[in-house]
Amino acid sequence: MAKNKLLDYKLIGAMVLYYTIVALINGIKNSYWNVIGEYGVDWKRIWLYNVFLDWLVVCMFMIAISILAKKMFERNMSTVTILIIHFICSLSIGFVIFIMSSFILFLFSGDIDLIVDNVTIDHYMRFLDINFMVYFSMLGIIYGYYYLEKIKKIEADRTNLQSKLITSKMSVLKSKLHPHFVFNTLNSISSLIDIDKEKSQDMITDFGDLFRDILDLENKNLIPLKQELDMLKKYIDIISIRFSDHLSFEEVIDNQLDEHLVPVMLLQPIIENSIKHGYSYNSTELNVILRIFKDDQYLHIEVENDGQPLQQPFNDVMIKGVGIKNIQDRLETLYKGDFSFKVENIKDNQGVKTSIMLPLEV
Repeated sequence: MAKNKLLDYKLIGAMVLYYTIVALINGIKNSYWNVIGEYGVDWKRIWLYNVFLDWLVVCMFMIAISILAKKMFERNMSTVTILIIHFICSLSIGFVIFIMSSFILFLFSGDIDLIVDNVTIDHYMRFLDINFMVYFSMLGIIYGYYYLEKIKKIEADRTNLQSKLITSKMSVLKSKLHPHFVFNTLNSISSLIDIDKEKSQDMITDFGDLFRDILDLENKNLIPLKQELDMLKKYIDIISIRFSDHLSFEEVIDNQLDEHLVPVMLLQPIIENSIKHGYSYNSTELNVILRIFKDDQYLHIEVENDGQPLQQPFNDVMIKGVGIKNIQDRLETLYKGDFSFKVENIKDNQGVKTSIMLPLEV
């Protein structure tokens, strides 16, 4: 609810519509009594004076009341004070109607007798209860509207705050992931320098290109799968230089998933972990397969290797592994439990399989 906006035209429209219906019902009621001979007055008096003028004056009065209610609502006045003010206003609505109606009647007709017949204490008392109920029913529309607007603003602020908290937490997690990735890659380059300086130089160049891409995406939490795969390819090119012919990497990916959103740098630490822990004294040749597909609700990511099986439970791996723990934390931050992430040995210890299920997002 904007504080600098004196009138809310949606609210005014709702009140005018409401009282238009009330005025029409009143006109129909009076017309019925007039037809059966209870009133015996001309139709102009019923529809012009008793309906239209009453409708016009009440609408003008309630616009003023909506401004008053808005001011009290914004100032957080006490409930008792608000009720007293509105009670006084509800009693005065009849008096205001008669005063304004008499003026308008005089402008329309110039008939003093008609004004005298309508502006009397008896006439005021006859409609006192009706005016009271009409006033508070319209007041209910006013406060209901303002409270709904306030709730919508609170929800919008909460959503915005949650988004900022997620972004802040993701930034912290990514700030932990980047040094981890840099250290591991530089360590690979360092081990290659003494063996093949030319390849190590190529590796440094590729690493620079990849890290530039990562920094460009620093403010993003989710990116299209195609973009994530492009970064993964650069990482595979780097790591392949180190392991040369001892590493085989294969992709089996549904080509209709390019625009589906995934967390930034999700695949690289999974592949890195699969390679790092796949090699052993007995497993010097490693084959890694990346599969990505979907069902009706989830995007499935699977990474398998045929290397050394896990020697300890996944929860223990999670605690010790910086990259794996970081993936778990980021997924929890983004999806609030609506995901699956596990690392387990393949049957008969034929390797290790990492499985992730994410909600489909485009």
